[in-house]
Amino acid sequence: MIKLFGAMIAIMTAFAVIAGDRLPPQVGVKALMQSAYCGSAEMGVEWLQGGKLYQQFAVGGSRLLLISMGQQRSAGYSLALLSETTTVVDGQISIQVAWNSPPPGMMMAQVVTRPCLLLALTAQNYKGVQVVDQTGALKMSLSQAVLE
Repeated sequence: MIKLFGAMIAIMTAFAVIAGDRLPPQVGVKALMQSAYCGSAEMGVEWLQGGKLYQQFAVGGSRLLLISMGQQRSAGYSLALLSETTTVVDGQISIQVAWNSPPPGMMMAQVVTRPCLLLALTAQNYKGVQVVDQTGALKMSLSQAVLE
C-alpha cells in the first residue's frame, strides 16, 4: 500500500512538472494610481508612451496602461485592480478590474467624474489587452501592440 501511494505521488509530481512547462507566462501588474478625475471623456484603454502621466509615473522596465471608464454624471464610479498578475497567451493579456458603479436609486453627488486606473506591467511585447470586470465580462479591448 505504501509503495502504491509513493508511486502515485511520483506520477502526480511528474504530471505537475510537465504541466508547469506548458503554463502561460505570468507578468506582474501594479496599480500606480486610481482616481475619479484622471481618465478621458470616452471609455477606453491605452498604452502611455509620453505625456504628463507617463512622465510622472514611468518606471524602468515597465509599460504603463491607462484604463478609463469615460465621463460619468455622478460620484460612485470607480475602477480597482483585482489581480497583481496576469498571463500572456499569444501576446494577449487580460486585466481583471473591479468595475464599480453606484447602486440603482442610490443618492449620489451630482458631479462629473472620469474614473481611471493607471497600471504598470512588466515590459514585454504585447499584442493586445482585454479588460474584464469582476464577473468576467469583457468591458473593452485594445489590439494595438506595444514593443519592448
